[in-house]
Amino acid sequence: VTAEGGSVRVLFVTAGENNPWPQRFLYRRWCIGEEDRKRWAALRRREAARSLALLGVTDSSGDCLGFPDHGLIRLARSNDPRPGQALARAVLEYAPTLVVSPSAFDLHDDHRTVSWYLHTILRDTRVAVVTYIVHGQGVASRIARALHLTAQERLRKEAAIRCHESQLLLSSRRFLSHANPVERFYRDDYDCLTLESPLTTLANRLRHTAAVLT
Repeated sequence: VTAEGGSVRVLFVTAGENNPWPQRFLYRRWCIGEEDRKRWAALRRREAARSLALLGVTDSSGDCLGFPDHGLIRLARSNDPRPGQALARAVLEYAPTLVVSPSAFDLHDDHRTVSWYLHTILRDTRVAVVTYIVHGQGVASRIARALHLTAQERLRKEAAIRCHESQLLLSSRRFLSHANPVERFYRDDYDCLTLESPLTTLANRLRHTAAVLT
């Protein structure tokens, strides 16, 4: 987008503070307290800013909304309006022509919940939406666009991933695997919008089918 002269805004809905195993590994202790989590959140924000800079996105274009890490789905199920309101304000202020959202097929609760909020906000607009998956595998039939990266683009993406040093402490192989030659984006989630995990949704469908057959 930046190479084509467009502008980018990145929203970090949480700061990733509830990430205990890398914290235990780095701090060399089992019990992780509130101050540790705050320090970790600040570290992850700095890493994210460095990563964006490598990709040509200024620090002022990356906003952290600060909602609880691993807590978004609880807020959504309790009808807490704040995450939706914050995302709606961001959409209204920025007026995007394209939203790149986490996917409802992602196995991470926070990612699926962000998808649910964004699709709910954008349902009656003409804003184009594509989705991406970090945890888990996408459905091939839902691929909307496959970008084939040049060697230079791939190295640049790997360098951006390496800025997130805290995440590479225990999961470097998994995170660096995202710097692969093909970047896949999936179509919007309007047809499958749910707060449940894809595995739970599949299990419920199978139980319903079995009940009908019975």
